[in-house]
Order: sequence, then structure tokens, then C-alpha cells
Amino acid sequence: MNENNPLRDVFDAIADPARRRLIRLLAEAKEMPLHELTAQFQMGRTAVQSI
Repeated sequence: MNENNPLRDVFDAIADPARRRLIRLLAEAKEMPLHELTAQFQMGRTAVQSI
């Protein structure tokens, strides 16, 4: 976390394409089981959870 500019941390986080996709999927579905969510990504469940 950047103590000098906390907004930079937010923008860095949402700059990641995988994070934006995850947010979009959750926003559109409103509710989605984890196994369905992780099936949308080319990574393991723990990797998706840490996004």
C-alpha cells in the first residue's frame, strides 16, 4: 500500500484487466458460485480469490 497516495493503490488495482473482468462479472451476475466464477479465468481458484 502506498501511504503517500492511497488513491494510487485503488487505480493500480483496477488497472489490472483480470480484476476489471472479475468486477464486471460480479456486477452483471449479482450472485455467482465461486466454481462458475473461477471457470471464467485461466487460473486456479486461489489465484482468482486473491485478485
